[in-house]
Amino acid sequence: MLISALTAAAGWWQTHVIAQQLSSGVWPYVTLSTTANSDGHIVVNVVNDGLGPAILDDFEILVDGKPQHDIVAVLHALAGHFERDHPDLSFGPIVPGEVLRANSSTLLFAMTSKRVVPNLVDQVAGRASVRLCYCSIVDNCWTVGIRSEGFTARPTPVARCPDADSDQLHAVTQAELKSVR
Repeated sequence: MLISALTAAAGWWQTHVIAQQLSSGVWPYVTLSTTANSDGHIVVNVVNDGLGPAILDDFEILVDGKPQHDIVAVLHALAGHFERDHPDLSFGPIVPGEVLRANSSTLLFAMTSKRVVPNLVDQVAGRASVRLCYCSIVDNCWTVGIRSEGFTARPTPVARCPDADSDQLHAVTQAELKSVR
């Protein structure tokens, strides 16, 4: 009986070690990369610098501590409406459940406008916070964020991604895009 118990314990331990090795071999490490320049151009990318694919699950932007419905609402809250200057906008094709391969990135948002972008960058720095939740292919999940103070948080393990009321990973429709322009 003792030998059976030891064999069972050794089998459990070996399974545990193999699971940890698999998890580390497919570990995604997702960050948000923002680039802004004096020519009035800003680009925000989602980057996976990890070893394995990341399944993007939930994305949320808060302005003044309040969650926004989508990226268009974020732009309106931060920079107002753009009556005089029509910025050149690009949105990435990110949708919930999208898989971001290891060592790759995808566009979240880009804008070019010499009048709007400097104001937008100033507003983001003081008023906006970003949170992204993603999972590995073995269902380990993390959240990563950028706070309004400019601090970029390291990914934090979570049991699962929360269900947010926002829909910020949805594709922007032509009607929403026209409301910005």
